[in-house]
Amino acid sequence: MTICIFYINKEDRFMKKLKLTKILLTILSMLLMIPYQLTYANNELEAVEVITSKVVSDDLLEATIHVEIRHDDTVTIQSIEKPNAEVEAYNQQEVTYLVNENGAYTFKVHYVKNDALDVILTKEVTVEVNEIEDISFTNMFPANVENGKGIQVSFKTPKVTEEFANNNFVNAIVIDGANLVQDTAEDLTLEVSIPALLFKYPQSNLDSQHFIDHFAVVTGNVGKVLETVEDLATNTTTIRVKLNRVTRTTRIEMPFNFSFTDRITPLDLRLAPSVKVVNADNAVLSNATDVEYQVKYEERTAIKKIYGSKENGALVPAGTALAGNPNYVDPDNAEYVMFTYDYEYGKGAQPPARLDEKVVITDRLPEYVNHEGQTVKAHFNPALNPGWTKKPDGSVEYTVNLDKSLYVGDIRKIDIREQISQVTLFLSFPGAPVKEGGALKNYVNNVSMSVTGINGATETPKVLTDDITFNLEAKPNGGKGMFSKYNIFDRIPYDPYSLYAEVLRFGMHATNNLTSDLTDFKIVEDATKFDSRLYFSKVVNVKEGERDVSNEYQVKAYRTDGTFTIFEIGSELNGATQAKINDYANQVNNGSLVIADVPNDAVVEYVKFEIGRKDNAPLKSGATVIQTEVEMRFKNPFHVQGTLNSRDIRNEASLVGNYKDVSNTVKSIKVDSYAAKLFIPVDEKVVLIKSTNQGNATKINDTINIFNISLDLRDLSKNRLIKDGTFIDLLPAGLSTIGTTYVMPLNNSNPYFKGYEIIKDYKGTGRDAIKINLNTFRMKDLKTTNGRTPYALDFAIRNIKINDKIIPTSAETPTNNNDNHVYFFEGNGQSFPDSIGSQQKVVDTLDINDNGKTDDFILEATSKVVAQVPSLVRSNKYIRSIEGSTINDSVDETRPWTDRIMTNYDSGVSGGRFQYKLEVKNYTATPTEGIVLYDVIPNVNDKKSDGTPRNSAFRNRLVAPLRIEIDGIDVSADYDIFYTIDAPAYDATTGVPTSNWQLAVANYEDVKAIKVVLKPGKSLPAFKILNVIMDMKAPKYENTSLANTEAIGSFQVIYDGSVAYAEADMVYNALPDIRNITVKKEWINATAQKIIVDLLQNNVVIATKELLETETTLVFEHLPINDPTGIPFAYRVVERSLPGFKTTYEGDIETGIVIKNEKAKPVNPNVHPNPPIATPKKQVRIKIPKTQDNSVPYFYGMMAMLSMVVLLVMKKTLKNHK
Repeated sequence: MTICIFYINKEDRFMKKLKLTKILLTILSMLLMIPYQLTYANNELEAVEVITSKVVSDDLLEATIHVEIRHDDTVTIQSIEKPNAEVEAYNQQEVTYLVNENGAYTFKVHYVKNDALDVILTKEVTVEVNEIEDISFTNMFPANVENGKGIQVSFKTPKVTEEFANNNFVNAIVIDGANLVQDTAEDLTLEVSIPALLFKYPQSNLDSQHFIDHFAVVTGNVGKVLETVEDLATNTTTIRVKLNRVTRTTRIEMPFNFSFTDRITPLDLRLAPSVKVVNADNAVLSNATDVEYQVKYEERTAIKKIYGSKENGALVPAGTALAGNPNYVDPDNAEYVMFTYDYEYGKGAQPPARLDEKVVITDRLPEYVNHEGQTVKAHFNPALNPGWTKKPDGSVEYTVNLDKSLYVGDIRKIDIREQISQVTLFLSFPGAPVKEGGALKNYVNNVSMSVTGINGATETPKVLTDDITFNLEAKPNGGKGMFSKYNIFDRIPYDPYSLYAEVLRFGMHATNNLTSDLTDFKIVEDATKFDSRLYFSKVVNVKEGERDVSNEYQVKAYRTDGTFTIFEIGSELNGATQAKINDYANQVNNGSLVIADVPNDAVVEYVKFEIGRKDNAPLKSGATVIQTEVEMRFKNPFHVQGTLNSRDIRNEASLVGNYKDVSNTVKSIKVDSYAAKLFIPVDEKVVLIKSTNQGNATKINDTINIFNISLDLRDLSKNRLIKDGTFIDLLPAGLSTIGTTYVMPLNNSNPYFKGYEIIKDYKGTGRDAIKINLNTFRMKDLKTTNGRTPYALDFAIRNIKINDKIIPTSAETPTNNNDNHVYFFEGNGQSFPDSIGSQQKVVDTLDINDNGKTDDFILEATSKVVAQVPSLVRSNKYIRSIEGSTINDSVDETRPWTDRIMTNYDSGVSGGRFQYKLEVKNYTATPTEGIVLYDVIPNVNDKKSDGTPRNSAFRNRLVAPLRIEIDGIDVSADYDIFYTIDAPAYDATTGVPTSNWQLAVANYEDVKAIKVVLKPGKSLPAFKILNVIMDMKAPKYENTSLANTEAIGSFQVIYDGSVAYAEADMVYNALPDIRNITVKKEWINATAQKIIVDLLQNNVVIATKELLETETTLVFEHLPINDPTGIPFAYRVVERSLPGFKTTYEGDIETGIVIKNEKAKPVNPNVHPNPPIATPKKQVRIKIPKTQDNSVPYFYGMMAMLSMVVLLVMKKTLKNHK
C-alpha cells in the first residue's frame, strides 16, 4: 500500500472569519512521475517521501489523506484524518482525482459543513493561486534506489578483432539480471559507445575523425533504440537503447556491429567499444569495455613495367647496333625505352584498398659495362623526364601526391593508382651490350615506392619494391608495345542457322612509347588483311584510358574504287549488307526458304577503314592508352565453311603515324597486330545468377537495398527465340516486400523488360514473391551493357524488408534458412529444354511455371541473406497440405510450410491430409531446458488459451504418433509425449498438470490434446530448432457443407527462463466448396464390356472410374470448385480409347456429361475428340472467410426468384400476342 501524506496549515483566526462566509479547505497534491523508477511488489507502488504544502496565513489547520496507487494506475482513497478540532467541525463529503497529461495526479477534496455551502478549490502544486504564496515539494515517488542494482553487463569474446573495412565486426552485449537486488528492473537505458564518429558522405572529410561508416545495435523485442548521439568533443558515437523490463531470469545477448570507414581509417587506430547501463537518474549500474578492434587492408604491390608489360624477359629494341661490333648498341643512335609504374591490390577493388596520400617512387637505374669497358648506369635525360630528380646515389625520384581536385562525388572512390600509372621514365642504353657469353644479357631494373596512407601521419610509410628483368636488342624501335589486337569472346558456335546473327568482337590498344608525339596517327582495318569470310560492320567506341572519347573520333570508310564516306563512331558501316542477310534469315525462320537455297550473293560496299581523331591531334608520348572495340560479321553466313577448334578466323589491323627520332628526323611507323577466333561445336548453356547486396542491413526492420538477378545467355544460339521469359523471385519467410519495393532493369535490359508484379502468399507458401516478365525476343536482338557479355539480362529488386521471421545466420540449416531463390522459365508451358545445358536446372515441385506439372524442369539460383537477431527463444506454429496430386496418390511432404491452407475432405489415400509443425527456436548461445509444449487440437466452437472464442468450424484429427526432430534427426527419445482423449482445458496452466494423459492411445483420431515434455538432463542445443510434427487429416464429407470454413490451431509453450506459458501463432485450414460431376453413357448399335473415364482437373487426371456394360451412370463426388487461392478449377471428363467405337460427348459439367459410343470403323486409338471443358469465363480470387458466409445462398435464391418472374412475364406477353 502507498500512503500519500498532505499537510494543510491555517491559523485559527482565519477559520473564525470563514464561519460567516463560505468554508474553504484545500488539499493540494501532485505526484511527479518523471523521472522515477517503478518497483512492483504484489502489484503495489511504494512511496517513501512526503509532499508538504504551506500557506502563509494567521491560523493553522492540517489534515492528512491516505491513498493507494497501484501499478495499473488505479487509485483508492483509504481515509482522511482531521486531527484538529476546527476540521472536525466539517464533514468530509468526497475526495476525487484526475490524471493530468503529464502523468501527475491532482486531488480534489470536497468538504461540507452543516448549513454551509459546498466549496471546491483545485490546484496543482506547481501553480500559485490565491493566498498560497509558497509551495515547497519533493517527488512523492523518488527513484527507487534499489531499482536495477545487481544488473550485469559485459561483452562476449569476439571471433575477429581485425577486419577489412567493408566487413562488419560482429559481437554481442550480454545483459544478465540474475543478481538483481529486486525481482524486476524497469526504466533502464543501455548506452553503447565507440570512440569514433560516423562517416556521412558528403559531409565528412577524408582527414577527419569519422572512422566508422556503420554502427548498429540489434534490439529485436528486448528494447528500443532511442537515439544515436555524436560527441564532437570526445569524437564518440553512442547508441542509447531503452530496455524492456529485466528480471532475475533475464539473460539477453544483444548483437551489435560496426565497420571501419572504407579506405581512410588509419592502420594504427585501435577502437574499443564500451557499454553501460544507467537508471532514470543516469546513475551507472554496470559497465564494461570490449577488446580493441583494428582495420586491415589488402597489401599493395609495386609494379614496374616496360612497354606496358610487367612480365620479365621482354626483348627491348635499344637502337642500332655499333658498327663493327653488333653485340653493342651504338652510343650515338641509342633509342629511349619507356618504363611505367603501377599498383596491384591483393584482391582488386574488393575489399577496398587503403587510400594513399603520397607515393615517392625511387628508380635505381640499371648498371652495365659499356663498349669501352666503363661501368655506367642507364642514361637519364631530365628534359625527357619532367618531375623526376636525380639523387646523389645515381637513382632518380618522383613524388606523386593525391590530387583531390581531379575528382567529384565521394572522393573515397579516388585512387592515386591512376596518377601513378601515368608516370613514365625514359632511359637509354648507349654502348650497352646485348649479349654476354654468347647469350642475351639480363638487365635488372629495381623500383621502390614509399607509400603514406591518408590519415597516416603517425604511421611508418610502407615501402614496396619490384624488379623487372629484360633484354636488349641492337635494332631500332619499330613500334614494340605500341599496338595490340585481341579477341573479345573468341569462340563461335558453328550453327549455320545462327551465324547470320553472330557478331565477332575485337579490341585494340594503342599507346605511344616513343619520346616524341605520334602525328597523323590512325588505326587501319583493311579487307585484304582480314578473313575473307568476314566484313567490317562497326566501330563500337573509342576510349582514352577510362574516358569515352568516341565523339572526338571518326571512321573514314573506303570503297574499292577509293572513294570514301565519313561515319560517326557507333554507326553501321555496311548496313545494306546485313539488311539483306536478315531478310534471308527471316525467310528461313518462317519456313519459306530452306537454308540450302539461300543465295550466296552478299555485296559489301566498304572494304577499308581508318579510325582517327577528327582534329588530327597527335597521340602524346607517354602512358595514355587508346582503346577501341570493333565488330565484324559473316558475309554469307548460311554457307560458311569452317573447321571446328581451328583458330583460323583471323583479323589483322595496323597503327600508322609519324614521329621524330633522337636526331629530330621525322619518320613513319606502322605496327601490325592480329587476333583469331575459332569455331566450336554447338553446346547451348544458360547461367542464372542471384546475389544479395545487403550492406549493413542485417537486423529486423532493416531494408535491404538490392537483390541482383542475372541471366547469362551468351552460349545460346543467336537464332533462338526466348518467348515470354519469366523470373519468380521467392523470398524467404524472413523477408517481406513493402510499399516501396520495385524492380529496376540494369545494364540496358529495359527493352526486354515487360513489367513486374508482387505476389503475397505465393503458391500458398506464406512467402512473398516478385514476378518479372520479359518481352519475347530473339537472341540476335539481345544487346545489353553487362560487363561480362552483351548477351545477359540484369535486374535489381530494390527495398526488401527484414521481418521477425528471419533466422539468425548461426541457426540456419539446409532446410531452415534465409535463402532467397529465383526461378526462370519460358511462358510456353514447357519444361526447360533438355537441349540447353545448365547447372541450375531443378525439378519444378511448386509448379512455378504454371503448367500443371510438378515433375518438369526450370532454372533456380540462390543467394544468402545474413541476419543478426537478439538471442531469444521463439515459438511458431506452421501448417502444410501433404495431399498427393490426386486423392489416391501417396502423401507429398515436399510442400512448404505456411499459416493457411485449404484441403479436400478426408477421402482416398491422401485427400484431406496435412501436417502441423510446432517449432521452438533456440536462437541463443546456450542450451534451453525445461521445455513443455501443449496443443489442443481444433474442435467445433473451441477457445483460445485466454478463454476467448477461437471458433473452429470443424474438428481435425491426429492420425499418427508425433515425430520430434532437430535438423531432420529424430530426437523423440529426449522427450515424453503424452496424449489425451478427454476434453482438455484450453489453457496450459490448467491442462498440463492434469492426470488424464497417456503415452499411447488405441486410436489417434480420438486424441483431443497433446503434451510434449523435455526430459530432465536434456536440452535444446544452442542455435537449433525443435520441430514437432503432427500428422493430421480433415473431416470426411457427411452431406453437410463446410465450404469456406476453417479450423484454427495454435499451441502453448514454456521453458526455463520464461515466467508463463506463451501462445504461438494461429494457423488455419479450410475446406472447399464442392461439386459433383455426373457422367451418363449411351450405346448405339452395339455395346462393350465397360468404358473407362478419366476426370481431369486443369488438364491433370485426378480420378478414374469404370462403367460396366449394364451400368448407365457414374458420379465424381466432392470435387473442390476453386483452388486454395480462389481461382475456379477447369474440369473435363475423357473416355479412354474404345476400339471399334466412335465416341461423342454431349452436355456440360454443370448439367452432366453424356458419352455416346457408336459402333464404327476402326479409328486411330491415339486420336481423341475434344470433350467439353468447364472453363470459367472469369477467374476470381476469393478470400476465405474465417466464419460461414450465408450471403451466397441468398444471392442465388434471389436470382432464381427473379428468373421465375421474368419467365412468367414473358409467358403472359406471348399469350397476349397470340
